[in-house]
Amino acid sequence: MATTYYPSRPVLKTLTLREHPAQKLAFDPTACTQIELLAALVGGQYQIEIAQSLFRKIGDLVKIYNAPASKLAEIAGVGISTATRIKAGIALGMRLVDCVPDVPQGVHSPKDAYSLVQDMTALTEEHFKLILLNQRSKVIAIVPLYKGNLHSVSIRIAEIMKPAIEHSAASIVLVHNHPSGDPEASSNDVSVTKQIVEGAKLFDIEVIDHIIVGKNPAFYSMKSKIPHVLRS
Repeated sequence: MATTYYPSRPVLKTLTLREHPAQKLAFDPTACTQIELLAALVGGQYQIEIAQSLFRKIGDLVKIYNAPASKLAEIAGVGISTATRIKAGIALGMRLVDCVPDVPQGVHSPKDAYSLVQDMTALTEEHFKLILLNQRSKVIAIVPLYKGNLHSVSIRIAEIMKPAIEHSAASIVLVHNHPSGDPEASSNDVSVTKQIVEGAKLFDIEVIDHIIVGKNPAFYSMKSKIPHVLRS
């Protein structure tokens, strides 16, 4: 294993507990960056620095996976056991892809939108996300925004629109989950949606649906159930 030259104060020590890779992974894996996911596999107080070094010196995830464990172990702070754990974690993720139904590259129906976020079914807190689409309804990105109950009084339209504007999105799909399992839209859900639809108009961005993820049934689509809300 290479000699460690990382700073005396690890990046991990500068973060709040909620910002630690392992904590973010526990609450919402989809909100983690690749560096944070890799850091969680590495573990230890210098996990973030080590993950950054792996990407910088080895390359992307494919190159890291394909590199021999002995090559990964040349990175400061990585031993053979850690290198093996990294390769196992990436391999497990690759196997998971084979277990998940094909995900559409575009959103042309409520079912398409739901298939992109169906993992939210397992979340125990409410999460709010945006699916950003281009003019051809192709997916640009899925952006996590809020965690916890979403109330109309706390909505900041500019904050919600910021990622859509930064990615030049033509339209968006609002998504949040109901941990209770019942995806039926509440009066607050409708109120919040109306505010966002009105705000999005100011930026010439169309809100094409609001998907609420539950368990029984699996999801609720405002486009299908109460389309007038999206035409506020």
